[in-house]
Amino acid sequence: MGGSYNPETGRRQRGMKVKSSEREERLAAALRENLKRRKSRTRMLKKPLAPEPVTGRQNKAAKPG
Repeated sequence: MGGSYNPETGRRQRGMKVKSSEREERLAAALRENLKRRKSRTRMLKKPLAPEPVTGRQNKAAKPG
């Protein structure tokens, strides 16, 4: 008879290219989103907290003398 029939043989090679391309697009999108999240987090951590307004003397200890 000469070999077994495999219906997936022809589709596998063509499908891999499409799947590979789709996978690369999904991976690229995920990497972009990850980078945006990391940059946003870094900006938030570097942002200085608003200082409290200074009124009067900062050192309230009694002056020597």
